Amino acid sequence: MGDKVKLKVLFTNELPFMIQLPNDEYPVKVKISPTEEKDFVLKLRDDIFRVHFNPFANARTATYLEGEKAELENYIVRNQIANYAFSPCKSYISCSFEVGLEFQDSMYPLVTDENLIEKIKSKMIRAGIEYADTDDLTRLATEEFGNYSSDQLLEAKKEYIIDKTLTGLGGLVYPYHEALNKFIKQYSYLRGDFFVESITMHTLAGTYVQKFIDGQHYETMKHGSKIPSIMPYQKWMPDIEDAEMTTLKDRLIHGYDIPPTKDLIIMARNLAERGEYRSAIINSSAALEVAVENKIIEKMTANGKTQAEIDTYLEDTKVRFHKRCNKQLRQRTGQSFPVHNPTLWTKIDGHRNRYRHKIAHSSLMPNSKDTEEAINDFENAVNWVEAL
Repeated sequence: MGDKVKLKVLFTNELPFMIQLPNDEYPVKVKISPTEEKDFVLKLRDDIFRVHFNPFANARTATYLEGEKAELENYIVRNQIANYAFSPCKSYISCSFEVGLEFQDSMYPLVTDENLIEKIKSKMIRAGIEYADTDDLTRLATEEFGNYSSDQLLEAKKEYIIDKTLTGLGGLVYPYHEALNKFIKQYSYLRGDFFVESITMHTLAGTYVQKFIDGQHYETMKHGSKIPSIMPYQKWMPDIEDAEMTTLKDRLIHGYDIPPTKDLIIMARNLAERGEYRSAIINSSAALEVAVENKIIEKMTANGKTQAEIDTYLEDTKVRFHKRCNKQLRQRTGQSFPVHNPTLWTKIDGHRNRYRHKIAHSSLMPNSKDTEEAINDFENAVNWVEAL
């Protein structure tokens, strides 16, 4: 092993839905510590396939490879594989990080004998070496360590340093998930795609972390996984326009706070799409409450009111939404919701009386049609209030 090595980690995921954007790189800035930010370059692909192998050509076999179709076909021909089945992956994300590691004399004393013995024990366990108990395993590992030559000892320390560095890079899998969620939310907001949703390690069916040393595969690990991807390989939106694409990339790398009202409406539509009608209506109603409160705060702040004055003012209508939308909104914007937009207010008031309050205190279950109507009306109300 030389004095310099190039180390790389590669995170890969098939998302459980389609991101309807061009195949491209999407850099996302993520804070990985209180003092450090890192750009996660997410590579989006929709032309990746999974090929399943023996014993039977079906999607449940655990033996498969992922890649471009031509590469997979070449692999099948080279290895004379008889039984296989292709399936297209949905939106496929990869993200990699590379570092150059140069060994310094100061590094070696930091690697203790105990570190190397623990490493030997791990190798013995993976190799299936028989041992009576943990004490016996420690004895075997210590004996092997005691037989190391000086060259073997140096190589073992280098391997330990490499492994520790790769482990640190692999730890970026968690902020990588944060980057994925930032990407998904900004895309959903910009394009109005409420089919997608924030993900976790488990809804992703896990994340594969591949590690490489000087371009050679070192190991692959899978982080998490409870459920498989369930959404189909299918697009339903038109291609994104160039201007929107520019806006999306700018927001990803420079940061952009999605208005909380819009975030709540998108979440409501996503919940409705999954049949969570009660939660969908509560979220959309909350979006309007946030919009009204924020508009009052905006106007009072512009007029030089202190936070204490604003808090006292809002406290008076904390549980009186009609009064807040009528009297307080008119005092601060010149427009009363019930008076100046009576048709929409009547719908909103009906939704709140029929669903918003009863949902919180009963087993009432709205249907799909009524839920969609309520979300649309709440969104229209949010837009009206925010335009004041």
